[in-house]
Order: sequence, then C-alpha cells, then structure tokens
Amino acid sequence: MGKNDFLTPKAIANRIKAKGLQKLRWYCQMCQKQCRDENGFKCHCMSESHHTSNDRHHVHMNSTEWATLTEFVKHLGRTVIDKYVGEIEMLESKHVLRVDQAELETVIPQIGCLVKIVNGAYRGSNAKLLAVDTDKFCAKVQIEKGVYDGRLLKAVEYEDICKLA
Repeated sequence: MGKNDFLTPKAIANRIKAKGLQKLRWYCQMCQKQCRDENGFKCHCMSESHHTSNDRHHVHMNSTEWATLTEFVKHLGRTVIDKYVGEIEMLESKHVLRVDQAELETVIPQIGCLVKIVNGAYRGSNAKLLAVDTDKFCAKVQIEKGVYDGRLLKAVEYEDICKLA
C-alpha cells in the first residue's frame, strides 16, 4: 500500500472532513465542537480545552442545587413574594424570614469534606475539597467517582460547588 492509498484511515478522515458537518450525534454544545465518533467525543470531553470553555456568564443561586430562589422556596413549600424575595418559615422556631437572593451566600465546608459540582463540565460530580483560596474565591477539589474519578480541579469558583449534607 502506498502513502496516498484511498482506504487509509488518513484518506478516509480527509474525505469525511471535506464533506463538512456530519450528523450532530457527537456534538459538544458547551464548546460548539463537532466530533466524528464516540471515541473522538470522549477524548474531547477529557481534554483541557473542554474544561476551560465553561461559560461563566450565567446567573444562578450560589452553592445550592436550585437554579433560582423561586425553586428553593417551592422546595420548602413556602410562598414566593416576588422574583427575588421569598418567605421561609423556620422548621423549629416557626419564625418567618424574608430572604432576598442577594443575601444568600456560598457555604464552603471544611477541608476534606465532600462537595457537589453544580456548574460547568463536571456538573453533578461529587468531589473532595482539598484547599480553599480565599483571595481568588476558588477551591481545589478532586473528583471522587465516575468517568473523571481522581481528576484534580485546581481552581473551581465557590459558586460552582456546594456542600453535601
């Protein structure tokens, strides 16, 4: 077989590339990148470029599993006053609090505790908190289980993780 043989993997890949976009079966929406097959998609998901392309322009409630204050208050079975304020009744004392979304703060657990990653490429993964950088408002975590088991994330922003009970 010669270098420019019609059936070599390189020649086949070049013909596929020349056709342009294929079926969108292996497409990463976050990076807006098309992959040719499952293996290419898996390699892309493991790549550093995939993990650094997280869109930081979204708005969310810090360190909770709820995307909005409204969803949080509905979870508690309480009433919502308006878009950003809710009334929450404390379970033991029965005091009623009016909470504005701006008053919510991120709760960072002690070093060594488990956190859940709630935003970005590793969303839904459980990780161990290894260190906290208070100057840069980020944490160093190591993913515990799953496809990314053992992966070290050196600078995860506070709002992208939450304390696990």
